[in-house]
Amino acid sequence: MKFPRIDGSMFFNITIIIISGFVAWFCLLMGAAHIIEGILHPNYSIPIGEQLLGGAFCVGLCIIGLISLWVAIGATIGVVNRFKNRGQLH
Repeated sequence: MKFPRIDGSMFFNITIIIISGFVAWFCLLMGAAHIIEGILHPNYSIPIGEQLLGGAFCVGLCIIGLISLWVAIGATIGVVNRFKNRGQLH
């Protein structure tokens, strides 16, 4: 399976890399940190419904982070391919 790439302008790809890289970093960091904290330090005074809601929110953050990371990698591959093909096109 080939990894998808984004074949846009250089400005568009770099903007996507910056924005989705920040979103991926933030979501993966916060989601993973809260999942680890919930596993290592369970708080039994919180109702089970609230714990499940918090766990679902953390998993959702991790999924958003992985999708953003996938988009950032695709934009990076697009930039690299543009640099590799620059000499071949002219």
